[in-house]
Amino acid sequence: MQESEKKDSLNSTFENLAEDDETRWIYNAQRQLNKFACELVTFRIDKGWNQKELADYLGVSQSTLTEYENGNYNISIDTLNRLASKIGLNVDICFS
Repeated sequence: MQESEKKDSLNSTFENLAEDDETRWIYNAQRQLNKFACELVTFRIDKGWNQKELADYLGVSQSTLTEYENGNYNISIDTLNRLASKIGLNVDICFS
């Protein structure tokens, strides 16, 4: 399969998933976690810090930070707001 065919197939799969309300909600929630994970990693790299240094700065364990950076953590809104503000982000929640 050509690279462009793989992308088209993947896009088609996501479009089909987006038609189902529950799947769309789960996909969007994970996308937001992944976005936050990217922000954490970018912040850490820009500071020249390792995970332990960022974890200490945020007041979490290194293993918890690893989960945050991997997007594998179900984070509360309060915790998300606290962590985001420490790295200079605002959290906007949108209901649609």
